Amino acid sequence: MKKIFYYVSFFMMLGIVGCSKDDSGDGSGGPGADPLIGEWRLDYYTYAGVNQEPDECEAMGVIKIMADGTMVSTEYWDNGNGCEFDGEYTENWENLGGGVYAFVDEFGEEFTMEPEFFDNNNRFRIVEMGGGVEYSVTYFRD
Repeated sequence: MKKIFYYVSFFMMLGIVGCSKDDSGDGSGGPGADPLIGEWRLDYYTYAGVNQEPDECEAMGVIKIMADGTMVSTEYWDNGNGCEFDGEYTENWENLGGGVYAFVDEFGEEFTMEPEFFDNNNRFRIVEMGGGVEYSVTYFRD
């Protein structure tokens, strides 16, 4: 089940579309930047109220969300003999306002997400329902 949550949340993050202003010129957005901007790593999953940590390979993945509206994500998977690089994906994103982000995945599928930021915007979680059970995925700022 753990991998299902990782991939669902990761694909939710992969499609980000749009643009934001980079006030600092370094990709970080500077003071007052969108809280989604930064480098993120998978923290834990919660399924039916039970927290689960990512495995070693999942924990190696990084999502870099930049103020210019681009995102680069790097994935790793366990091939049975250790962790192996699984790919790097570049997407775009847009903040629609009111805590809602618009997404379009690499296949053109459109969706929105409302991440819940906490810990002084250094963590966020995505909460979904599946099969009548609530699950969430939490990321931390690297």
